[in-house]
Formats: sequence, C-alpha cells, structure tokens
Amino acid sequence: MTTKPLSQSVLHPNLTTLRHFALNMVKQDKTRKLGVAICRQRAGWDKNHLIQLLTGATG
Repeated sequence: MTTKPLSQSVLHPNLTTLRHFALNMVKQDKTRKLGVAICRQRAGWDKNHLIQLLTGATG
C-alpha cells in the first residue's frame, strides 16, 4: 500500500480553498482600480492595503 506525502493528501485542498477565498476578497474590493494581480501584489507589499482588504474598510 502506498501513501501520499502529507503535502499532497492534506495540504493541497486546504491551500486551494485559501487561495480561492483570498482571490474572492480581492475581487470584491470596491476601491480596486487596477487588475487583480496588481492588487494582490500590493497587498503583499503594503500592510495597510492588506488590512483594508481583510477588514473591508474603505478609505
């Protein structure tokens, strides 16, 4: 009997769900004027922008 490594059997579906959740949050951002890729990149660089995405705060 062969078993899959932990990363394939358990983590892959969880990471997929997390990525999908994050992408939906970026797409729902009403203040976004540029593309999704730029918004994700900016959230990685700017903690204030990341907090704004996570909380849904505007301004």
